[in-house]
Amino acid sequence: MVTQAINRYLSHEFRVGPELMAKLWMLEKAGQFSNRKVTMVRVFDPELVSTALGARLKYDDLKGNGNEKALRFEGHFEKDGALYLADRRPAAGPQAAASR
Repeated sequence: MVTQAINRYLSHEFRVGPELMAKLWMLEKAGQFSNRKVTMVRVFDPELVSTALGARLKYDDLKGNGNEKALRFEGHFEKDGALYLADRRPAAGPQAAASR
């Protein structure tokens, strides 16, 4: 599941509907962004994660092992609570289908 802050952000900024939102999970870890301490966040679809990882899934597992396909959004929380996320969903439409 995702936090209320991420739920609001995804609904407002990326128009993510309730159906997709209900499926999404998140992982976080302490990190740095522009020399500031932040909380790094990755939002993903658990149905697309390798079953070999099972319940042991960690933040860094979503970049490697073929699990990139599960990643939907990533970014960070600032100390003041500000949230910044980038859309990592696969491109949709004719160009995306042609590039596969």
